[in-house]
Amino acid sequence: MRKLILHQIDEIERKHCRSCDQMKESSYGRQMERIYRTVCSNCPFGQRISELGEMLSQSNVTPHWWNKEESFYAINHIEVLGLERGIRQVARRLGLKESQVECFYFDKTEKAYHTTKAV
Repeated sequence: MRKLILHQIDEIERKHCRSCDQMKESSYGRQMERIYRTVCSNCPFGQRISELGEMLSQSNVTPHWWNKEESFYAINHIEVLGLERGIRQVARRLGLKESQVECFYFDKTEKAYHTTKAV
């Protein structure tokens, strides 16, 4: 679902926003921020992007408490099989949504990256 929403936002931006005269006139610095607040809030395409953004921000992922075995299995399988196949396989094996596995994986790998980073 999340990927579909992101794809829809990308399509709107590619088809409309990139060719929008208002955006072209002020496509740098702080003016861009102001344009998004004023023009895009009145534009039907901007409103649709906002609606889709709201859908993204709503958490539809129910929490799952990962034990050590599940965590080890998930991280290793995803790293061996790659993101797309690994997440799908781990989700199916553990009976979870792919979005739950994806969030867990990126959360764990981000923490691991920051803790192993040389100071």
